[in-house]
Amino acid sequence: FGTGGGQEAADTLGVPLMAQIPLMPALREGGDTGTPLVISDPDAPASEALLEAACALVRATKSKIGRPLNLMAVPGLPPIQELAAAGMRRLSVGPATFQAAYGAARARVHALLSQGAVDALFADGVSYPDMQRICAARG
Repeated sequence: FGTGGGQEAADTLGVPLMAQIPLMPALREGGDTGTPLVISDPDAPASEALLEAACALVRATKSKIGRPLNLMAVPGLPPIQELAAAGMRRLSVGPATFQAAYGAARARVHALLSQGAVDALFADGVSYPDMQRICAARG
């Protein structure tokens, strides 16, 4: 594979080079198993390069396709204001809200089991109707 081929191809085509992705076995393995490297090992050099490429693409795409972008939230994305300025119309949070809820539930259950703190189970609770209003709110 060598080095410099991506930049040479981009220069020849007159397009920007979004990133240089280090080739590593885990990158291919993640593709084969359906678990992207950016999820299984977000700190891997290839993961960081892929995220860099995705962010560069978001910044460049509005002018390229002239249509709003729908994106999936992942750790490391630019701030929402920057994404919106780049043309993002919708940001899907995917499993992030459930992961946050599970993290909060784990802390509450730990407090219950280790300290007997029953009230901890109800701390910061949000009713279902309130959550529906929060999720439906447009800002």
